[in-house]
Amino acid sequence: MRILYVADGHSPIARGWIESIGALGHEVALITTHPCAPLEGDVPIFEALIGLSGLLRRASSVAAGGSGGAGAAPAPAAARPPGVLSRLVRGRVAMALRGSRWGLAAIDLFRHRERCRRRIREFAPDLVHGMRLTFEGALAAMSTPQGTPLLVSVWGNEFTLHARSGAPVRKIIRRTLERADGLLADCRRDTRLARDEWGFEGSTLAVLPGGGGIDVGRFHPAAPNREKLRALGIPDDADVLINPRGVRSYVCNEAFYRAIPAVLAERPNLWVLAAGTADSPQVHGWTRSLGIEQRVVRLPVVAQAEMADLFRLARITVSPSLHDGTPNSLLEAMACGCFPVAGDIESVREWIADGENGLLCDPQEPSQIAAAILRALGDEELRAEARARNLRLVYERAERTSVMAEVTDLYDELATRGASVRVRGESLALGL
Repeated sequence: MRILYVADGHSPIARGWIESIGALGHEVALITTHPCAPLEGDVPIFEALIGLSGLLRRASSVAAGGSGGAGAAPAPAAARPPGVLSRLVRGRVAMALRGSRWGLAAIDLFRHRERCRRRIREFAPDLVHGMRLTFEGALAAMSTPQGTPLLVSVWGNEFTLHARSGAPVRKIIRRTLERADGLLADCRRDTRLARDEWGFEGSTLAVLPGGGGIDVGRFHPAAPNREKLRALGIPDDADVLINPRGVRSYVCNEAFYRAIPAVLAERPNLWVLAAGTADSPQVHGWTRSLGIEQRVVRLPVVAQAEMADLFRLARITVSPSLHDGTPNSLLEAMACGCFPVAGDIESVREWIADGENGLLCDPQEPSQIAAAILRALGDEELRAEARARNLRLVYERAERTSVMAEVTDLYDELATRGASVRVRGESLALGL
């Protein structure tokens, strides 16, 4: 089968998905909305950069003094405060640029439409897959010719967060759903919202992990790497927890860090691994003002291949998010036997039963986050029972080989009948 992806090519989620499908023998190509490295298997890549992604990526690289991307070496335990240029790029200037991203993206969608349409025609795919509803899904909807089935993915917060950004974004979402033959979500909540609130009438709705499933050959329980622990400056007998979410607008990081002093008061041997925060002036400021700077190991963006080791170092993973689908980091942590503490939101409740295989709390309340962490650290029996249950859940619902087999079936279904279910015009104009 020939499959063309419209995706953010530097996203580990998209890359893992595309490379897994290519490894199954399908012929794949990528239109990327962000500069990216080559994919395994000599996948053809065409750029259609959206929303100043190229500028931000280059500026971040200069500020970080390197690639700034996945695969960077972990920062030392006592990470240096961000430099002036880094603060500028990652601070107010970056926020201002990102704040205007939606308007710029809408312009870019129209700017790239004809070129993307030509690429799709040249590749002549059996199926086009837009790997995120906003931006990539919209570009795919505008560019996919008549008769070619279109599948669009929802990555967890398009309906609950991005749709609140304004009328243009809501119009992008509605128009994209009108064009799509199939919708692939990573939680049941989003299939319900797509049908009931956004009027999706396509032929196919499916729910599968957004990252294409968990590679259990990489993410599995094992003894912690003590050398890595010591390299990070953490004692062998420490109570280690990890926040893998980085700095995101929908993750309540300030509440998380404000919870740590209360935990330290009862568990003075606590250490925190904070992925993707090494260059964050916000996190640096919070940890310094709260007096916890020496107990928070601020790491750079960590390559997915290295996350398994970090999860095995930690007893607990904390994901204090307000908006999410099924976080891939949550499933990865569960696969490694790391006990989950997460925000009490509908999508996460599809995986976590509070008090059984994890703990849920109000992600905006430091006292609740602290109480959940302390309960988890103090209840070895709960952690052991959750570990066994979570391993079963991952193997039953999220193991990559099984997920990719379901994806292939979904692609086959759409490729053979998707285009005939709803005949449309040559392309969709979003009419902004």
